Amino acid sequence: METFCYMKWLVRHHKSRRVSH
Repeated sequence: METFCYMKWLVRHHKSRRVSH
């Protein structure tokens, strides 16, 4: 399941960008 891993990574990246830390 490479798509799942990729999706998770993408979501994490997007969240990081969305959230200002």
